Amino acid sequence: MKIPIAYNISQWGSATEILYCCPNCETSFSILGKRNKFCYNCGIEIQWHNVLLNVDKDIAEKYHNNYNEQKEIILNINKKNMGGTNK
Repeated sequence: MKIPIAYNISQWGSATEILYCCPNCETSFSILGKRNKFCYNCGIEIQWHNVLLNVDKDIAEKYHNNYNEQKEIILNINKKNMGGTNK
């Protein structure tokens, strides 16, 4: 079982939803379901327990308005997910 990898923050709806991809084949989960137990492309089992699903509005706004900080914000989300903290 592997933890999905954050790669973006959605600009649709609340604009705070974190978009994830498979840690094995990098297929996005935003197309066929956000919390699949298995990757529909490679079949690897995905562990969603303690994975952040949303960020607060301030972080989302910072992400959407400052291209230079996007990489660091996503890196921090992935670090939090690896550490098992959930908000």
